[in-house]
Amino acid sequence: MEPVIIGDATLYCADARKVLPLLRGTADCVVSDVPYLLTSGGGGSMAAWRVAKGYNNNGKIVRCEITFREFLPLIYAACAADADAYLMADSRNIVELMSSALKAGFRDHNLLVWDKGNVTPNRWYMKGCEFTAYVYKGKARGINDPSSPSLHRFPNPVGSKVHPTQKPVALMREYIRQSTRPGDIVLDPFMGSGTTGVAALELGRRFVGVEIDENHFRVACDRMAQNPVGVSGAQEDLFGSAVG
Repeated sequence: MEPVIIGDATLYCADARKVLPLLRGTADCVVSDVPYLLTSGGGGSMAAWRVAKGYNNNGKIVRCEITFREFLPLIYAACAADADAYLMADSRNIVELMSSALKAGFRDHNLLVWDKGNVTPNRWYMKGCEFTAYVYKGKARGINDPSSPSLHRFPNPVGSKVHPTQKPVALMREYIRQSTRPGDIVLDPFMGSGTTGVAALELGRRFVGVEIDENHFRVACDRMAQNPVGVSGAQEDLFGSAVG
C-alpha cells in the first residue's frame, strides 16, 4: 500500500478501513464528505460503498455498505490528542452521524449549514442545504475567527463537477482555515476528487487523503499536482515507513 506523494500531500488509493489504523494519532483536523445512505428501498442490489453516496447513476440510486459506526471510531483514533473534525451529511443522515460520532468518542461543537445556492426537488420542500457535524477530540479549541457564522454560502459547482458529490473548494477551505494552522495535517479518508486536499495545500497545510475508486483517485492526484508544494515542499511520505 504505497502512497502517492505530491508535495505536502500523501495520497492512498485504498480502502479507508485499512489505511486509517496506520494513521493513529496524526491528524490535526479531519474534513470529509463521508459516505452515507441516501435512501432505503428501491430496485437492484446494494452497490459497494466506494462507488459514492447516494448519487444518481444511470437512473438509479447508488447506495453504500459502510456505516458510520464502522468508520467513525477509526477516524477518531486517527486524530491527534486535540483535533477537530468536520463531517458532512444530508438532513436524513445528520442525526445518525452525530450520534455515531459521539459514541466513537467525539464531542459536539456545533452543527454547521451549507447553503448550496441550488435546490434538490422534493415533495416535502425542496432541499437547498447540507449539514456538517463539527466535533472535536480532546481539548476544545476555539476557531481562528470566532466572529464567523454557522451558515456558509458557497455555490455548488453544478455543471463543472469532476465527481458526482463534489463540494466547493471554498467550503472546505473555510473549515480548514478555522481549525488549523500552517503545517498542520488535514485528513480526508473519503477524498473523492480531492477537493479537501486542494484546499489544504492552498492554505499551506499538509494533507493525507484516501480514496478507493481508482478513477476518482487519479482525478484527485491531477488536481493536487497543480498546487503540490503546500508548506514545506518536501517530496516525502508524511509518515515514513510506518505506512509502507
